[in-house]
Amino acid sequence: MLHAVRRYADLNPDAAMDLVYAGRVGNNAAGRCMGFAIDLAHNPRKCNFVDDVKRNLDELTTNIDGNAYLRSAVEQLGVDCLFLEVPQ
Repeated sequence: MLHAVRRYADLNPDAAMDLVYAGRVGNNAAGRCMGFAIDLAHNPRKCNFVDDVKRNLDELTTNIDGNAYLRSAVEQLGVDCLFLEVPQ
């Protein structure tokens, strides 16, 4: 959620906004990734995962862009965290 607000601010620098979060940070969907961001989610339950090359490439491209955005947030905002990229 915080990155969505940050992205909105990037796209609308003159906008004013308030962020109100009514739950515990990291609870429910916000905590499901447990801090991991990967480039291609392997979902063997998806019936055509292996055959759907175009969709997998689209997902890979989107996730690589998203990971780069996260990296830039960590660097630009000085977030104190372990941001580890594992080479393929």
